Amino acid sequence: MGLGFLCLSVTAGGSFKKPYASAGGAARPVVGARVKIFSCGALAGETLTDVNGRTEKFPLDFKDVPAVPYAAFDAEISAHRHAAVRLNGIKIFNGETALLPVRLLPDSGGKFLYTVPAHRLTAQKTEHSCEHPCERARECPADYAGFTREISIPEKITVHLGKPNENAANVSVNFRDYIKNVCAHEAYPTWPHAALEAIIYCQTSFALNRLFTGWYKRKRFDITNDASFDQQYVHGSHTFEKIDALADKIFNRFVRFENHREPFFDKTGHWYAGAARMAEQGYNALEILRHFISKDIQIMETLNIESAGKEYPGHPLREGMSGEHVSHLQRCLKEICANYPGVPAARDDGYFGPETAAAVNAFLQTDTGIVDKTGWYKISFPKKRRAPDLAGTRRNVSLLEIAAIAQIYRQFNRFRI
Repeated sequence: MGLGFLCLSVTAGGSFKKPYASAGGAARPVVGARVKIFSCGALAGETLTDVNGRTEKFPLDFKDVPAVPYAAFDAEISAHRHAAVRLNGIKIFNGETALLPVRLLPDSGGKFLYTVPAHRLTAQKTEHSCEHPCERARECPADYAGFTREISIPEKITVHLGKPNENAANVSVNFRDYIKNVCAHEAYPTWPHAALEAIIYCQTSFALNRLFTGWYKRKRFDITNDASFDQQYVHGSHTFEKIDALADKIFNRFVRFENHREPFFDKTGHWYAGAARMAEQGYNALEILRHFISKDIQIMETLNIESAGKEYPGHPLREGMSGEHVSHLQRCLKEICANYPGVPAARDDGYFGPETAAAVNAFLQTDTGIVDKTGWYKISFPKKRRAPDLAGTRRNVSLLEIAAIAQIYRQFNRFRI
C-alpha cells in the first residue's frame, strides 16, 4: 500500500489557438473550480480550488503496482464558462506530492482529453553499473560550483512537440518549468536528493547546449520533446513538489568539462538509476557526475538570468530591510496582487514591513516572511515592454523618409524565406 498526494493549480486565459496548459499569455486563478480524482475509473474524491486557484494536498491511497513504483490516477477539472479538462495517467508516488498546473480555455461545448505517457524509466531498462564507484580521494565540498557569466539562463525555451522533421506544434515554456517537467518524466521523485541534483544539472546543461550551439535554429525552435532526439518533455503534465523545490534552487547551475565553454551534452540518461544507488551510499552530486561522466567535469553557476527583472541580492530579504531590491520585490507583488485576489496588497515604499511579509507568505505559501533565492525568482519577473508611442512623431516624418523606408522594406522582402 502507498499514500501519495496531488495538488492542482487552476488558471484561465488564452484562446483555442493556444493549447491547454500553455506557458505563455496572461492567466488568472479560477476560484471554485471543481476537481474530481479517479482511480481505475472509480471516483476517489473531489475538491474545489481556493481564492488563488489552488487545491489542498489531496491524499491518494493506492495498492502497489507490479514493475512500477507509482500508481496512475485521472483528474477532471471543470468550471463555469470554461471547457472541462480530463487528464489521465497522473503518476502518484508513495510519500510524494504531484503538482498539476491546469490552464482552462473558454467553453466550447466539449471536453479536452489528455493522457500522460508512461514514465521514461519504465520503458528504459538499460542501466549503468555502479558497483565500483569512483574513488573518494577527491572529496567534494558542500558548495562545489564555480561562477561564470559566459552562459545565460533564458526566460523561455521553445519546445517542438514532436520529432525534428515532424509537423507538430511549437510551445514557449518557462525555462525552469521545462527543467522541472523533464526531470519529473525522466527520474523518480523518490530518489535521494544528490541523485536528483546531479540529474537536473545534466538536464539543464543539455538544454543550454542546444541553445548555445543553435542546434535547431533554422527550424525556429530550441529543442524537441522526443526522448530519442532530446529530452522527454510532456506538455501540460504534472511535476513533483520535491523536484520543483530543487530545480528552483539550482536552475542556474550546469556542468561542463574543464577548459570548455559549452555546457555538457548527454542524451542517454542511462546512468540515472545508478546515480540513485550511489546517492544512497552517501555520494554527492559532483562525485556521481565524475563517476559516470568524467573526472574533468565541473559544476558552474551563472548569474546571467534573463527572466529576472533584477538580480538576486545574494542574501535573503526579510522584515525590517529596505532598499532597491525591496522596492523591486514590492512592485512585483503589486502586479501579482492584481491577478491573485488571495495575495494582499503591499505598499511600494522600499521598506520590508508586515504588509510585504504578508504578501510574500500568501504567494509563496509559507509563514516565514523570508524571500530567499528560490522565492526571489518566483516573485521577480521582467517588466512588460510597452509599444513605443509614435503619435507625436508621425507628423514630423517627411515624404522622403517614408519613401526611403518603403524602399528598404521592398528590398528586405525580396530575400525573405
